Amino acid sequence: MLRFMPVGDSMTIGSAGEHTWRYRMWQHLRATYGGPFRIVGPRETLYDKATESPDSHEYADPDFPRAHLAGWGEGWQHMVPLIGEAVRTQRADVLLVSLGLIDLGFYTNAVQTAANARAFVAEARAANPRIHLVLLPVI
Repeated sequence: MLRFMPVGDSMTIGSAGEHTWRYRMWQHLRATYGGPFRIVGPRETLYDKATESPDSHEYADPDFPRAHLAGWGEGWQHMVPLIGEAVRTQRADVLLVSLGLIDLGFYTNAVQTAANARAFVAEARAANPRIHLVLLPVI
């Protein structure tokens, strides 16, 4: 069974009652992938704008698999120390990564963002040398 782990910032975690690209990807995989798969990750909550915290379970579709490694305001630099353990414990085969915008907008310059992205990939590959990564473009 192929295990996909979505990784990202606010566009990935989403907020209460909204559909994110994770949801659309899940729909796409269900419709087109010819084998069994699972969405994995150490986190399950959405961001709640009312409480300004990632503690909501109010998914727009209750059947949607909730697992992910995403956080509101988290970028490459936040995920580097987490990704190795997450890949190991979740036994991820494919990382679906949407990071970079928050980094460039608030935390780091282009050079440091690129260094953080390389460190992330290195940590993921150290945890699983056969890991596949799909890196979404910074929009």
